[in-house]
Amino acid sequence: MANKKEDYLFLSAMLRARESKMLKRSKAEAMLDASSFGEAARMVSDCGYKDMSAMNAKEIEQALNEHRAEEFAELGRMAPNESVVDLFRTKYDYHNVKTLLKAEAENVDRSDLLNDSGRISVEKLTEAIHEDQLVGVHLHCDAIHGSFSPFQLPQARLRCMPLPSFRTRRGR
Repeated sequence: MANKKEDYLFLSAMLRARESKMLKRSKAEAMLDASSFGEAARMVSDCGYKDMSAMNAKEIEQALNEHRAEEFAELGRMAPNESVVDLFRTKYDYHNVKTLLKAEAENVDRSDLLNDSGRISVEKLTEAIHEDQLVGVHLHCDAIHGSFSPFQLPQARLRCMPLPSFRTRRGR
């Protein structure tokens, strides 16, 4: 049977070992209370991120996005079924769709808010929305549906539905 708990023991143990270095809420709050930007940047680098003390806000955002993408890629390579990792990337697809739809409705460019951590490329989503083809873009999660019972992993059922057609609701 695919995706038995034992298949993920190594991955689970690796993540547990890394937990102490992860950026947690308490550390984020401590960063806000830091006396200087350099001190806050040092706290982030203590969590395994590259040194950001000489970066501006846009460069920091890019570095954080790159770090997230690297982590997802590593987990995907290590997981017996990469679709399981893709579950956690799905929220970025929804964020991007929501951002693109709002930007189009307001006739503004908000590409600065888009994130490359999703399963569907920003370029493909942008093109689908501009060409009024969002209905055809959906999250291919058949492998996940076949691997898990909805009772074992309810977010698989909830997050892997096709993207809704916002166009038809807006009267286009």
